[in-house]
Amino acid sequence: MLKEVNEKLKNIEKTFNNKKEDVKEKLNEAVRRILGFNPSIRNVFAIILANTEAFLELLRRTSVQLNNTTMII
Repeated sequence: MLKEVNEKLKNIEKTFNNKKEDVKEKLNEAVRRILGFNPSIRNVFAIILANTEAFLELLRRTSVQLNNTTMII
């Protein structure tokens, strides 16, 4: 009886792992289709760093413009 239970557990685990892989592949494909690229860690960091660089450049230009204007109180 214990052998039968172990075999059923192995079958359930195998079925679960197969379904988990199928769901993972479908989700990854949907994300790739929606975003238009593979969202790897490298790609996500590249996007974050590019946006951070753009923000810092905008902040620098704004600061320079503010320093070049005369404030009348």
